[in-house]
This record gives sequence, C-alpha cells and structure tokens, in this order.
Amino acid sequence: SAFQTLVMARTALFVLAIACILCSLLFSCASALSAEVEKRTLLNVELSSKLFEDKICLTWGYEEARRLGMLLYLPPRFDAVFASGDPINVSRAMEGGQKTNCPDRTTLADWLKSKHDQPRIDVFVKPSSLPPLPRSISSKKPFYHLHATGTINFTADGFLLEKAKEGPLVVTCDYAHTTEAGSTALFSKLDDLGLDVLDLCQGSTHLPDPKVIAAIAMQSTLFFAFTNTDVSAYALQERRRHHLWSAELIFSENSVTRRMYEESAHLPWIFTYNDASPSYDYMLKALVRSAQGGSHAFCLFSGDFKSPVALWLVENNVKLMSHTPLWGDQFWEKVLPFREENIKHSHLYASKVMVVGTWQRIDIPTIHDMTQFRYMLFTDSDVFFHALPSYTDILDLSPEIVSMGPEMQDFFPYNAGVMVMNMRNLYHTYKDFLAFILSNKFGLYFPNYGPGDQGAYNEFYEQPIRRDVLPKIFNSKPYQDYNKETKIVHFHGPKPIDYHTFFATGNCRFGGMCHDGLTKGLCQYVGVWAPFCLEPECANYILSCSVMRSMCQQS
Repeated sequence: SAFQTLVMARTALFVLAIACILCSLLFSCASALSAEVEKRTLLNVELSSKLFEDKICLTWGYEEARRLGMLLYLPPRFDAVFASGDPINVSRAMEGGQKTNCPDRTTLADWLKSKHDQPRIDVFVKPSSLPPLPRSISSKKPFYHLHATGTINFTADGFLLEKAKEGPLVVTCDYAHTTEAGSTALFSKLDDLGLDVLDLCQGSTHLPDPKVIAAIAMQSTLFFAFTNTDVSAYALQERRRHHLWSAELIFSENSVTRRMYEESAHLPWIFTYNDASPSYDYMLKALVRSAQGGSHAFCLFSGDFKSPVALWLVENNVKLMSHTPLWGDQFWEKVLPFREENIKHSHLYASKVMVVGTWQRIDIPTIHDMTQFRYMLFTDSDVFFHALPSYTDILDLSPEIVSMGPEMQDFFPYNAGVMVMNMRNLYHTYKDFLAFILSNKFGLYFPNYGPGDQGAYNEFYEQPIRRDVLPKIFNSKPYQDYNKETKIVHFHGPKPIDYHTFFATGNCRFGGMCHDGLTKGLCQYVGVWAPFCLEPECANYILSCSVMRSMCQQS
C-alpha cells in the first residue's frame, strides 16, 4: 500500500542518515589519528635531524624531555645508544662541560612543549608494539627474568633471586657492562642458588635486541632489573605502574638512564590500617587523596577486605595486603602485665588489635611485595602530603637502616610516624631486631627511648638513626612554625577534632599543643589539607574545614 511504501521510504532515509553520521565520525577519528601519527613522525624527524647531532646532545635532550614530562619517541636508530651503555660515557662528558654545541636549554624546553604536551613519558616503546617472546619461552607457564651484568651484589640481593626457584629464570645480559669473567661469575652464582637458568645472553659479543628484552621483562612473573640500561628503566616503570613485582638490583651513580628513571618513577609508599578505627577514616582518605597521581601506594590492612574503608582504598588505587604477624600472641603476652602502667605513655597499649596493628610495620621489609624496593616511605595514617615527595627525594636520603625525624623538640629519640626505610638492610637485620624486641622486660616499653615500635627502632638502631636524621620537611607538625617547603604534615598529638574541640571549648587533652597549633602553623596547613577532606564528617560532627579556617583567621 501507499502507507507501507511511505514507511519504508522514511526508514531508508533514516538508515541513510545514520550511515552518513557514522561515516562522518569515522572520517573524523581517522583524520585525528592520522594527524597524531603525523605529529609523532614529525617529532621523530626533527629530533633526529635538527636538535641532536651527536650522542652527547641526544642524551642531554632526552633527559631534558623527561624532566619536562614530555612524551618522547626516539627514532629506532637511536635505541642502541641507550641499550649499549653509552649513557655512562655521555654522563661523564656532560659533567665535564662537553655540551656547548647542544641547543640552548630554554630553547629546547619551549620547542618540546610546542611539539608535544602529553603528561607522561614513554621511556622505550609502547607495550602493545613489543615483539613476541622468543620460542624458547612459554607464555603459558610462569617464568622469571633477570637482566643483568656480572656485578650483582649477591650478599645484599641474592635472597631476592631465590624467589625465582619455582620456574625458569630467563637471563639476558647487558654486555656493554659485563666482562667475560663477570659473566662466568654471574652464572656460577646462579647455579649455586639452584636456579633453573635459561641463558639468552648468547655470548659476550652479542648485543641483545632491546625490544625483545622488553617483551620478556613485561611478561615475566618477577623481573630483576639492572638499572643502567634504558630497557630496564622502561620495564621497571611500566611494570610498577601496573603493580607488577620488579626489583632494582644495582644502581650506578654515573648513569644518565638511572637519573631519567628515578625522576619519572612514582614514590613507593606504605601505611598500615584496619577496619576498627572509623573515627580516623576521614584523615586516612584525605591522606590518600593528597598522594594520588604520584605514588605506588600499599596498605598493610587488618580486618574485612569487604568493609567500606577497604573497598574505598582499592577504588582509590591503594594495593591492600593481608598480613598476620607470627609474633602477635607473644607480643600481647609481654604487654599484658604492664598494660595499665604503659597506657599512660601511649594509648596503643590498650588492646591486642592496636598493639599488633602498630607493630606490624616491623615486618614490612620481609613481605614479598615490599622486597622489590630498595628504599620505601612509611607513614602513619594521621599525616597528609603538603607536597608529594618524589622518588628521587627518597633516594637522596639513602639511610643505612632507617631515617626518622625529631618528635616535638630537636633531639633524640626520634618519631616513627614518618620513616624512610632501607629495605635490604632492614631485611638482613630483621631476625636480630625481633629477638631484641622479644627480650624486652618492660611490656614493650623502652625506657629512655620511647613506647612501642618507635622506642624499639630508636634503641636497636640508635647509631644509624642518629646519623641519618630525616629532614623536618618530611615530618612537620601543625604546632610548629609553618614551612612552605614542607613535604609531609603530621597531625602528631592533637588530631583535627582536638583542634576543633579546643576552638569550641578551650579544652585540649594534649595540654598546650592545641594553643601552639593555633598560634603557629596549623592555620596554613589546614588551608592545604581542607580540599582533601571530602567526607560528610568533616563538615558535620567531626570538623568543618571552612569553619576551622575561619576560626584560624580570626584568632
């Protein structure tokens, strides 16, 4: 009928219109993609032909681009520069002032920003463009990967390689830094550990394909990295971005590639928490928000992993780890006879849950996920990042054992609320430290050194802690003078609710500390902290950030 013909015509027109729209969208996407490919190709051409005429300038420009956070694709012919060991020689040349013919730093920065403004760095190549694994490696079975020279410190790091006993250890070599004697020593040590080694080094004159090495590294169960090479830096950065276990075995102080990796790597950071402290949740969440975008966050969590706070942490990119200390009952038995007396020194003696939760930080260096890191930042949950430290900030401290800072006054013993941990040395001294703690005869209180784990750290590791003092900017207190250079603010003593109560009633359970906060750094620190505190409690019954700041300004 005519009506049916009209309906069919309208339907055909509608379908045609939809098809046109889809074609237009597809053409737009294709054009945008083509423009992006053209943009990247242009960047490669100009990098190779205009800016970098020798390896010194190339390396210097590569480092500068990373410093600026630019996404930088190098022409393939330059890959070997960063896989062959040349960066060490280039670094020495640069330090000797031999870069006078390179582009002006300001000009280079402006040029890079005008050409590419992506926020993150691709150190090597995109994972999607990596080649397949060599036929000798099965991707269906777990395997481990060591990219190394012959100079591994087996005394310090050998225990890590023992983790590779459950499957084949694929070994690729950086022969630009490996002598024949070093290679022989390496494989001899690996044999001594009883490892099933798959040797892909193929002789001391063979230069491995960096992309193949990267493919092996990205698909391995565990990766052991030698950070002098660009391929190791790439694999470390990409794997850690996805929370894949990757250990740094060797550092070379003169490596340009190492500096590039460190400056772009995220901060490894850990804290402890449980599902039995809901009154602290608002501080915890503000802390996590203040760290987002620049940290690899881990939490030793006690309690139900399906609890609201646990689910929130996971949703906010914190990796939760369940850990039950073997010493829990022993510690509680030691606390009980002295609990009433020691609770005067710290509320953390009040219950077994609090005792175990506080002390479990001593186990951090022994936990599998943590052993991959050489240095790590630990914080209590009542802190926030005023300015998130970089990985380089932590490595610059490089404590022998652990770095802690002053508590209230500038003298020893120090506060354990913020610590930079030397994970290797804490691991190797763990058994002796635990034996020392269990020998305590004062209910896990340490006279002249302090309560709990803080007192234990201060007494057992006294000399290295005295030498490696944590700078104040890593553990600033609101009751001290404001410091704009501060990295971490610690609500030591009075918490936000205590300051809020003091404003309202004039009462403070911490004596004059609330008044000191009001007259010193509190007001300015709260101004930085308030945007991270988004929970209803902040504005309702715990504290109102806006009211708090208003009270500060009026006082």
